[in-house]
Amino acid sequence: MLNSCNSIKKEFNRPLIYDIFYEWKKLLKFKEKKKNKYRPVCPSTGKRGGGVLLVTEYDHNEVLEPCLVVFKHKKRLWECPMGKYDGPPYHNTVVDTACSELYEETSCLIKISSHLLLEKGVRGGSDLIVGGRALHDGWFALRVDGLSRSHYEINLKSIENHKDKKKLRCFREMKDIRFIPLRELRGPLESCTASLDDLNKEKKIIIVKDIDGKETKLGKLARKLMGNKEDLGGLDMVECAFIKGPCKTILEKDPIVKKKKIIGATTFVVIP
Repeated sequence: MLNSCNSIKKEFNRPLIYDIFYEWKKLLKFKEKKKNKYRPVCPSTGKRGGGVLLVTEYDHNEVLEPCLVVFKHKKRLWECPMGKYDGPPYHNTVVDTACSELYEETSCLIKISSHLLLEKGVRGGSDLIVGGRALHDGWFALRVDGLSRSHYEINLKSIENHKDKKKLRCFREMKDIRFIPLRELRGPLESCTASLDDLNKEKKIIIVKDIDGKETKLGKLARKLMGNKEDLGGLDMVECAFIKGPCKTILEKDPIVKKKKIIGATTFVVIP
């Protein structure tokens, strides 16, 4: 009799729980749409975000290899530095967004000013790209040589061990770095049949191998590299940036981030 009552109770409660969950999901979607609707828009481009596709000539066992530099987000798949345009006083344009995200999501490994990014980077829609399209003009591809796993790991460890690390949260979003040879990207991207929307939401992925042969899953980043899917827009930008040549940099030891010195870290500062 008791088991029968419990069974009836479960059957009675189940639709109510489902309804509450369904309404909760609807509310979350509504809030996200409302948030996106009123998110600031860059006055010069009309875009709500941007980022940097980072490329380097990586020294792998004394063999130099052109590589895309990717970072593992704590909650998402492997990606490149990218983010939302927050508007003044944080960002005047999406170029500022791209610079900020590059500095933060590489754990202060690379620092570049907005005017130098415009000068040194390959911008979405650049004439260097076949067809002059690819990603929108909030996106850049940039070549910085001399990068290594050890540089990034030391920076991340220095930030994680900082006494005020909670105030450096935006510099701790990523947890790992990998270098993907450019020769490994074009084939999987060309053969990908997933929709751009599924890749962007990471419902579908592509898998490529990094310089050490490790399988690396790409979702949002694959969407960027595929561009408009009429060409491989983002990958075209990366290849153009590599051909354009590396930025000139100087090393800054123990950089000051948000008025806090990061002992042991190193920043590649791009200079004219």
